[in-house]
Amino acid sequence: MEGFQTVTAVGVQVRGLSLFPGSLRPANRTKQTAILRDVNVDVPTGSLTAILGGSGSGKTSLLNALAGRSNGIVTGSITMNGRPAKEYISSGRVAYVQQTDQLLPYLSVRDTLRYAARLRLPNSMPLQEKYDLVESVILELGLKECADTIIGDDRRKGCSGGEKRRVTVGVQLLLNPSILYMDEPTTGLDSTTSLSLIETLVALCRKGRTICISIHQPRSDIFELFDNVILLSGGNLVYSGEKGMEDQGVLGWFAQNGHHLPALINPADYLIDVTSVDNRDEVAEEASKARITVLVDAWASQKGQGESWGQSATDMELASRGSSSPKSVNDSLNAPVSTVIPARIGASAINQTYILAQRTFHNLLQDRLTLWGSVLEVLLLATAVGLIFYKIDETQQGILGRKSLLYITASVQNYLGLMFMVFKLSMEMKVFDRERLDRMYGVVPYLLGWLLANFVLYTLLACLFSVIIYYMGGLRTDSLSHLGVFALGNVLMQFVTIGWAYFCIAFARDFATASLIANSFFTFLSTSSGFFIQINQIPIYLRWFKNISYVSYGFQLLATNEFSDRAFACPELNDGPNDPICQGNNILHGLGFGVNDYIYPSVAMLINYIGLMILAALVLQLKPDVGVRHAASLKKEKNFPLLIDEEGQTPESETTVPKVDITLEEVTLTLTKTAPTGKNKSDGPITILDAISANFRAGELSIILGASGAGKTSLMNVLMARGLKAGPFNKVQQSGRILYRGIHMEDPQQIASLCSLVVQDDHHLLPGLSARETLRYSAVLRLPGEMRKDEKIRRADKVLMELGLKDCADRLVGGEGVKGLSGGEKRRLSIGVQMLTNPAVLIIDEPTSGLDAYTSHNLVVKLKEIASSGRTVICSIHQPRSDIVALFDQVLLLARGGRTVFSGENRKMLPYFAHLNHAIPPLTNAADHALDLSSIDLRNLEAETMSRARVNELIRVWRSDGERDRALEVEPRLPQSGKTPPSSGKSSLDISALGYRSRAPFAIAFSVLVRRSMKNMMRQPSLASARVMQVVALAVIFALYFARLHTNQPSVQSRFGLLQQQGSLIFVGMLNCLAVFPQELNLMRFEFRDNVYSVWAFFLSYCTNEAPFEITSALLYGIVTMFAIGLQSSVSNFFVLSYLAFCLINTGESFGIAFCALVDSVGFSVQIMSTVMSLEVMMAGFLSVKMPAFLSDINYAFITRYVARIVAVQEFTGLQFSCSSADAAAGTCIYRTGADALDLLGFDASHSAWVFNMCMVAILTVTLRALAFVILWSRTKV
Repeated sequence: MEGFQTVTAVGVQVRGLSLFPGSLRPANRTKQTAILRDVNVDVPTGSLTAILGGSGSGKTSLLNALAGRSNGIVTGSITMNGRPAKEYISSGRVAYVQQTDQLLPYLSVRDTLRYAARLRLPNSMPLQEKYDLVESVILELGLKECADTIIGDDRRKGCSGGEKRRVTVGVQLLLNPSILYMDEPTTGLDSTTSLSLIETLVALCRKGRTICISIHQPRSDIFELFDNVILLSGGNLVYSGEKGMEDQGVLGWFAQNGHHLPALINPADYLIDVTSVDNRDEVAEEASKARITVLVDAWASQKGQGESWGQSATDMELASRGSSSPKSVNDSLNAPVSTVIPARIGASAINQTYILAQRTFHNLLQDRLTLWGSVLEVLLLATAVGLIFYKIDETQQGILGRKSLLYITASVQNYLGLMFMVFKLSMEMKVFDRERLDRMYGVVPYLLGWLLANFVLYTLLACLFSVIIYYMGGLRTDSLSHLGVFALGNVLMQFVTIGWAYFCIAFARDFATASLIANSFFTFLSTSSGFFIQINQIPIYLRWFKNISYVSYGFQLLATNEFSDRAFACPELNDGPNDPICQGNNILHGLGFGVNDYIYPSVAMLINYIGLMILAALVLQLKPDVGVRHAASLKKEKNFPLLIDEEGQTPESETTVPKVDITLEEVTLTLTKTAPTGKNKSDGPITILDAISANFRAGELSIILGASGAGKTSLMNVLMARGLKAGPFNKVQQSGRILYRGIHMEDPQQIASLCSLVVQDDHHLLPGLSARETLRYSAVLRLPGEMRKDEKIRRADKVLMELGLKDCADRLVGGEGVKGLSGGEKRRLSIGVQMLTNPAVLIIDEPTSGLDAYTSHNLVVKLKEIASSGRTVICSIHQPRSDIVALFDQVLLLARGGRTVFSGENRKMLPYFAHLNHAIPPLTNAADHALDLSSIDLRNLEAETMSRARVNELIRVWRSDGERDRALEVEPRLPQSGKTPPSSGKSSLDISALGYRSRAPFAIAFSVLVRRSMKNMMRQPSLASARVMQVVALAVIFALYFARLHTNQPSVQSRFGLLQQQGSLIFVGMLNCLAVFPQELNLMRFEFRDNVYSVWAFFLSYCTNEAPFEITSALLYGIVTMFAIGLQSSVSNFFVLSYLAFCLINTGESFGIAFCALVDSVGFSVQIMSTVMSLEVMMAGFLSVKMPAFLSDINYAFITRYVARIVAVQEFTGLQFSCSSADAAAGTCIYRTGADALDLLGFDASHSAWVFNMCMVAILTVTLRALAFVILWSRTKV
């Protein structure tokens, strides 16, 4: 690849490397507990080194350790050119392509690579050269045809999985590193693209770069490109050295130890076969373990005696292999090892800031849902608040209303903004953490770039909010400057909110913990504002919070702006505006604020923002997210021993399934992009599948081959009648017919009764369960009700053994931040879940992606066995080894755009291509040959022109009946519309027979879901603790501020504040839901599509698991607030308060369930949901004494209205308040009894009203939960 500048050659030396889980105590660090054991390897400069081994052998763990990304305990030494590896890693010369892709979702492929090039390529390199290099990378990686496609996410369809993988590789190539580590870079790629990628890496190695990759299933010509091989098995080193020729290197060493490579076998496949444990049965397992132990001991013994075998290729040898190496690189290769660490390269800090600002702004504009959601949130909230406080009068109640409006302006909008920003940043920080570890940019440029990109948006949003509130609320208009001060205050508070969000997310990346921190801090800050409790009434040990409370400063600025040097009419008082109560300056003194003090709060908020961003930067700099923790293995449950059906017998209920042939007749799928107006865009429809006709027969293993982006996944979704996620302004059209045993069906549930689909990703697996538990729970849910539980458990354990998951059976699946099962193990687990039921049709999207060659072979053999029993098995596959290809019965070969190149029997494919002058070369994998023929080589114009012409000609011939039939040498052509081939068995299928796989009975589903969900949550401590601690933290904060309430005049305001703040429990319920429910919802939708259980069973199980946490937290809240604070206490009052707390938390959860089910984007849900709940809290009655009549009517539907009246009546009834001479002189002696407070609020204190309110709280709690269920049910059924 031309365009890359030269780099300093760097070699890696590893001695005595062992890796232990980070949570392991020193006394427990033994060989048995180690993840890697005494690894000694060399990675020479300018070489391509491959790490081979089965799934779970330690390949990723070794790469993490080499790249400095491991969170485990690493012993031994890792050096680069004789110096500590950390010094080189910190210089930015080491890049790492990890297994997962973390990319900004709304940038195109080209933009993603261009921004990476600008950030990391040298400043001295002209911009156009950087862009030219990007185009070269796009061509080399075969990304030309998707260059202008967005990356995409779960909400908006963008690049395919393989294309995202290549973009990630491209980003790391553009870092221009001296050392490049790559974890399974070819996973998800077809064999042709994989070969092109490895050839590119070889070219880079010949220019001085050192590249080390883990790889699962390299084709034979890829294996020949490796310089060195590191072979692992179970964390032990089996071989490390030169790949060598047939009788040398790795193959020579294995031959010396009695393992000779058979003829016509891919060497990589053979090496993995020999070093993998066959745990499909005990005899094979013991034999394979003994074989591996001998090999490990032989290698260790040889190295211990100082003997050399297959020594890693030397720098001189590697340099001599490529004559195109620049002179400077050759010099560095031949020269003595440099002890000078290369300087950092890439953009300067100022340029990083500018580039990151551009990139962030670009991504922001494309994230239309979040962008317009922010605007909609501001419009809704501002308009609603304006209506609640519409044109406030100048009465006493009006003065109270003005104070309430100003406090709401200073707090509610910023609280909503804080919660949304915490959630938004919890998503964005995944990209930041990855790029930060890649040394793409610094923390300060990132924060400044983010601020510049978002400055205009959040400034405009704050100004829009200010203008609407100001004029609808009827705030002072004697000078336009007051509007300016009001807007300035909101802008400053908006950015301090962002600062707090960054501060919280810097400490905790997960939303559950970060939201707990943010919620707790904001409660401190808002309670210190002087609105709920006078400043001089706040306990002395908490009064300092006012100095960092931007809510206090914001409220002070807005109040000063509204009340300074102003008198209110107060027509209900004799003295009118001359009464001290109606003097604005007295009102400010009552709040503890100065008159005309604009500078101090403004400067204080600015200092707050700067200080928070500095603190956030320090935490991000000093506490980076360096990698993943290793999940511990679980002890085997004594009540669930491993149960294996030794005879392999299957209950009769599982064998009586219909044989189903599937016929595709001219199936076409197109995507039309439309403008918001509904008109089609000018670029026309995009063809995803183009008139595909094919047969998938029962009793056969059918394979879909094709390059990335050929439509394989889309076709599988079409087979399951699952719609394509196209976005709000796109339209998907499907034509043609799909016949299931001659019958056209379109009902997804009906099809799900016959078919099971294993999707490409494994995100639906619960991270807190082990592999064994996942399969056992799935077995109990999915297998027929007439089977006994022990039979179901036996089936689960049998599948566990067949898929080679025995050794990791008790390891947690793991998730973000926690390393559990490897990628290959998760893939097999997902397949195992679907294999449990032995469906009539089993459809698997890329079953071998992420699996090593040995495991892939065993898996496909198992799929062949399943097909031979009469099932229809359909798989897409990227890189099948040669002995796997021989197992295929039917092949559908697709080119990009979903166009058919071949469809028919596997045995006829090679003769068909040979007839068209495309004979397979000797010693070539048939699948690789087919993929090479059907792929377009985009690496240069000449190759593209030739390959495109070849592909188009193959498609033309296939569509030409006569030419195709002559090539196939068969009489009939594929069935056309209206013509159905004969089916095996009966000629038609009784539709009623399709219900053979019914949902699990409610009682079983409910019981299993409750246990499974609870176990998953309790093994994720941050989720379980946050559910209770959110409420407890709130109660403790209230106790600290309001402890031991008195009966003086200021205590009335304190009581108002405490009772109003209780409404925030509804937000706690929402936050608890957002931390847990999306994960559960994802799995429910996955299992519901498989017709496993009903929405009702899931919903009730979620409510059951949620209830203990809500009840516990509500009781704790009641104890703390009633007895620590000093509210009127009695047994009945305690249970009433706890009951109300429970209902508020439950209502918040209901809002979370409803909005998460309604809107796919959780971020958008947070924005809209928070706005609605804020209105509820504001309209409760403490802040909104007077409202327009129509809002008062709407308020009857809000639970907070009734809660406010219950707690106020319960607290104020029977209270007497004292009035000091100072209060009388200041005109603040307003309340003599609790009845005076209730009269001001307008609350009915009668017993009948209390009973009515209590009933309405219960009714609304149940009603909202029922509404949440209806929304969930309706959205799931879609």
